[in-house]
Amino acid sequence: MDVGCLAPWTSLSLDPRGEVRVCCQNQWLRLGNVAESSLAEIWNGPELARLRARLRDGDFRLGCDECRIPIERGHPGTAFLHNYDHLVPAPGAEPPWPVQLELALSNTCNLQCVMCNGELSSAIRSQREHRPAMVSPYGAAFFEELEEFLLRIESVNFMGGEPFLARESLAVMERLVDLGLRPQVSVTTNGTIWNDRIAELVALLGMEVAVSVDGRSDAVLERVRVGIDPTSFRANVERLRSAATAGGGRLRLLFSLLRANWMELGAVLQWGDDLDVDVGLNRVEHPLQHSLVHGPLDELERAVRGLEADPVHQRLGRNRNVWERNLADLVALLDERRSGGTTVVAVPVPARRAPVDEGSFRARVDADPNQVVISVTATGSAPPGLDLDRVVGESLWRLVDVLTGGLGDLVRSDMQQPGDGTGERHGFTFDAGGTCYELTAEVDADRDGSSCWRLELVEVEPDPGAHPT
Repeated sequence: MDVGCLAPWTSLSLDPRGEVRVCCQNQWLRLGNVAESSLAEIWNGPELARLRARLRDGDFRLGCDECRIPIERGHPGTAFLHNYDHLVPAPGAEPPWPVQLELALSNTCNLQCVMCNGELSSAIRSQREHRPAMVSPYGAAFFEELEEFLLRIESVNFMGGEPFLARESLAVMERLVDLGLRPQVSVTTNGTIWNDRIAELVALLGMEVAVSVDGRSDAVLERVRVGIDPTSFRANVERLRSAATAGGGRLRLLFSLLRANWMELGAVLQWGDDLDVDVGLNRVEHPLQHSLVHGPLDELERAVRGLEADPVHQRLGRNRNVWERNLADLVALLDERRSGGTTVVAVPVPARRAPVDEGSFRARVDADPNQVVISVTATGSAPPGLDLDRVVGESLWRLVDVLTGGLGDLVRSDMQQPGDGTGERHGFTFDAGGTCYELTAEVDADRDGSSCWRLELVEVEPDPGAHPT
């Protein structure tokens, strides 16, 4: 299939609130929620059909900016879409079933990683953000329907929270065993949970176990993955590798590149070589106070010099390509930052249409260093259905859900990534049944992690060519 990304034809991604999207990177195109629609209705629904139509034309501006940007910068190999290259859609122009499920069914987690938040960690939610526990949307009806999908999928990816602690994720794993199914099963885990039940599930399902390893030394592990016991963690890595291998699966290590741990990238890659396993690398971009790539320029320069001088790359074997590829990407990014811009392929951007009237709705949404919204101030009249006061006391992540749920169908997205000391800038067009809105969202992020979103919403004349059938 000759399309920009296979995800819309192959995969569904579910989060702890029951929101369903095509993948974890496209947050702005909401396909539905399991509390409102069945999985079958969502898979065969209009939003996914619209995204497929766009991607057939090579148009990534329906929430897929996280992949559009590296492609336009000339680094297509780093785009997240390649995580779906190996999947083959079910037969038919509009496949009747996905072949992969990405299940982040709970935020249950025992760690408080510095770059994480309460939407994905119950420990952070209760102890750092001091918010009430999240109520699970996944009830008996959902699991009954999910079984129909489990019978047809080829792979299922469990994420979290911590899947080996979450009752919802464990229930799905055990149902796969009970049904005698053996799809490709992958689990992203923090590596802190080990017991006989986990050992049995890992072996019976032949899991690919991806362990988040964000440091090699005790000091860095404890600094980044707050609440971890480094000694038992390392022992669990060995146990998980043995259990996965016994079942025909494998172990991988995952490294999140941060301002606090870049100096141990080589040591983690060496650890992967010693274990004879692959290491995957994720460059953290949010929140800004922990991002190396979008942090202070002098710190990025120091990191690049330090990595270039690290002799470990001369000893690397299996994971040497990870070192070389990501160092080259960091050098290219540093050059872009030094030049004050980015090398981006010119893509025509439609001019902003004239507003229906001179009025507009403006709002300021302030969040604290935990990225929890503390206040909303607004001027002008908000459109019906857009209640920003709902996000006060919630994670900033919820702001996206409220905006996309209250403004109609997403017609177009345009994101610019953070720069030197700046946050993102988003531009969107929404169609609410014939009423068309243009939304500008500028994000100012301070170094302490607090954020301010400045929103401007203008009603504009509908553009017949902008809304796909």
